[in-house]
Amino acid sequence: MVCRLADGTAFLPGGTREEGESVDECMSRELVEEAGFLMKGRPHWFAAHSGVSYHRVPYRPHAPFPLKAWLWGAVEGELAGPPTNPAGAEQVTSVSVLRPQDAVALLENEGRGYAQALRHWMISGAPVEF
Repeated sequence: MVCRLADGTAFLPGGTREEGESVDECMSRELVEEAGFLMKGRPHWFAAHSGVSYHRVPYRPHAPFPLKAWLWGAVEGELAGPPTNPAGAEQVTSVSVLRPQDAVALLENEGRGYAQALRHWMISGAPVEF
């Protein structure tokens, strides 16, 4: 799935864990909020990377600082409705279900690592089509 904002920005759904939330719970919540997608089963985590924040204070009080990390995963599920778009979050205007190779092409110039993560998933031995 690829989400879009009103300005045309395309991205893969995801976000920051809430305090006390597991990574699986975070994935489930973010998919509903940004894509209206309900997980069926456990995620397949296929990549991770870390970095150092350029901010002077933590993004969230419970988040590690100055280190930050990303975890990339895939999961089976179904589109159940529109994104819930909670206040204070990105306001998604559309969700497209695409073949992975089509999502790579769409996200190639977004500059946030989405296309690279999808390429890694496609060669990691995970099924390309659910």
